[in-house]
Amino acid sequence: MEKKFKIEITDWTNIDLVNAKFILSEAKDFCKYQNDNSDKITNRAFSILSILLPIVATLIIFIVKEKSTPTFSDDLVFKLLSFVVIVLLIIMFFLSQVVFPRMFMPLGREPKDLCSSDFLGTTLKKENAQIALVLNEIEATQLKINYNKKQNLTRTTKLKWSLISIGILCLISLSIVFFHLI
Repeated sequence: MEKKFKIEITDWTNIDLVNAKFILSEAKDFCKYQNDNSDKITNRAFSILSILLPIVATLIIFIVKEKSTPTFSDDLVFKLLSFVVIVLLIIMFFLSQVVFPRMFMPLGREPKDLCSSDFLGTTLKKENAQIALVLNEIEATQLKINYNKKQNLTRTTKLKWSLISIGILCLISLSIVFFHLI
């Protein structure tokens, strides 16, 4: 389990509110950047899936149609196409994990998480309540950034290996076809 980020200051009542708000603003910008990256990863994976789906469907139809004709005798082509379809289906499975479900922590927080008596200023002085709220939000935003970074790394790795697998599959298929024709 990931260790929760904690601001290492003993007397937080002396923290300058303007500086803390600046740090929070930068943290929120970075959190938004992570969410935007997540959108880009999803869009890339979805685009690749959109291309692979008709290719796989066409290959399956071709295999079934050709295998059902009595004149089809090239067993190597059948095995190669079957192998390609199986690998593409596996790649599509990994890409679908990138697209669905998409786990991330949103930018803001629900009011129920923020409406404590400390933050609303009923138990702390107004200026202390403000700084406590900002510091708490900085810590929460860092937690979101850490989580979203980890999710994006996992999703990017799956996307990268899917693309590498497609490239290798193309090279293997072309090599087999080339040597089969010679």
